[in-house]
Amino acid sequence: MALSLSEAQAMLERRNRCFMAADMDDYLAMWTEDCRVEVLLPAGSGEASSLLLDRTSLADIVGRAWAVEQVLLMETRSFGVGVSEGQEGEKGTSLLNEFSIVWQTRDGGARRLQTGMGAIEVAPDGRWRSLRDHYDAAGASMETARSSVAVAALLGT
Repeated sequence: MALSLSEAQAMLERRNRCFMAADMDDYLAMWTEDCRVEVLLPAGSGEASSLLLDRTSLADIVGRAWAVEQVLLMETRSFGVGVSEGQEGEKGTSLLNEFSIVWQTRDGGARRLQTGMGAIEVAPDGRWRSLRDHYDAAGASMETARSSVAVAALLGT
């Protein structure tokens, strides 16, 4: 599937809306049934270096996060479209994106910033087949947060 920049932007905006609304049904509709997600954790995070998730595990881990924290803002900071080699060696479309998420505990308490970079393989039907997600589990520095007016306002910087 050839993916235009406007189509890629629409996909990422949909993902962002799903996260902010905690809409699991629409979020999972973006993924193929056989999707695979690899979450790469930063060194020194105290956890394994990566998590490998199938669709069921993805729903579980995202659902557990949404149960504890709400997403006040998810924004795509930058993105690009490229060519990837699929699971069967076929050429496909990849979507690279840098994102920021402002989370707040459900009790209205602490806010934190999560930043990351994702490499998404888009299936021929337009759904997401795989994701390699690199993120800073500890959050980003306030210097990084200042690059977005919306993020800075939510974090009080």
